[in-house]
Amino acid sequence: TGDVIEVDRDQAIHSVKYNFNHVFLEEDTIADLFSRESTIVSSALYTAASEARCILAYGAADSGVLQTMFGSADSPGFLYHTAGTLLSELSEERLQTQVSLIGLYGDKHYDLLLGSSKADVNAKKPEGPGAAKRRLQAMEIKSAAMAKHRPCGDADQVQALCDQGLAAFGRWAKLSHVVAVLRVTIASNPQRQSAARELMFQFVKLAAASDATRCKDPEEVPIIKATNLHLAILAKCLAGIRKGSNKLPFRESKLTLLLMDALSSNPQCLVILHCPRQASADDLKALGYAQQLTHVQSPVSQKRRVSIQSRRRELAHHRELFGE
Repeated sequence: TGDVIEVDRDQAIHSVKYNFNHVFLEEDTIADLFSRESTIVSSALYTAASEARCILAYGAADSGVLQTMFGSADSPGFLYHTAGTLLSELSEERLQTQVSLIGLYGDKHYDLLLGSSKADVNAKKPEGPGAAKRRLQAMEIKSAAMAKHRPCGDADQVQALCDQGLAAFGRWAKLSHVVAVLRVTIASNPQRQSAARELMFQFVKLAAASDATRCKDPEEVPIIKATNLHLAILAKCLAGIRKGSNKLPFRESKLTLLLMDALSSNPQCLVILHCPRQASADDLKALGYAQQLTHVQSPVSQKRRVSIQSRRRELAHHRELFGE
């Protein structure tokens, strides 16, 4: 209720409270979410300089995070609402709008729009053995900078491209970090004495952390460890931003390296967490991680000694969150 999630633990012997800016209920829609949080979009519209924003969504597997961020043609997500607002408010400007869609599975980058056209052609054809993996290999790129940018005229085209890209990515979409980058370039206007500028929005569906020691497939273990590392470095970067640190570990993870442009200069970030009423162990880990992303304490002004016991508690907390 309000801005607090309270979870009963140990058969209701005690409860744990998690504080957030706002808690949405099951009956709330994605449109309701966007309506309340749309300031992250509108605040970029009326500035003279180029702006970048980052929207992160996190939750346990199958919690609906993918739907909230990217949606579908029948039920649009946060990306669609953002594109619609931007293009509507800037309709009198000369614009160039582009979108890219990148999957980060383990430590490998995939350009999902490379496979989107093939996904349309082969959507009704039965796939033979190994076809999905071959399609995945065809989308692999060496770095995120090589991702293809597709021009878009309206929000419906943005939605269609994302739908096609996610369909091509298949089951890996739920297991990967997925980043959609929406770029709107606004041409200069001599009559208004406004210079050219670019608005960049990054929509990030974060893969859930999991316990590598419980994985039965040896090939999946390095994927899980890489995913957990990406999440840990992201938390460190956001903590450093809040503390005003000049040294942030963006380059220690391919995920944070991809998000560096949006997070490094005048960062504005929105974190969306998915958590059902009946919280499982994975949901509790997601709550703890989201709390870590959104509520980082300011540094103390005086130096303090750190005991071995406190370090052990920190390590135990990290293992509880990331399963390592």
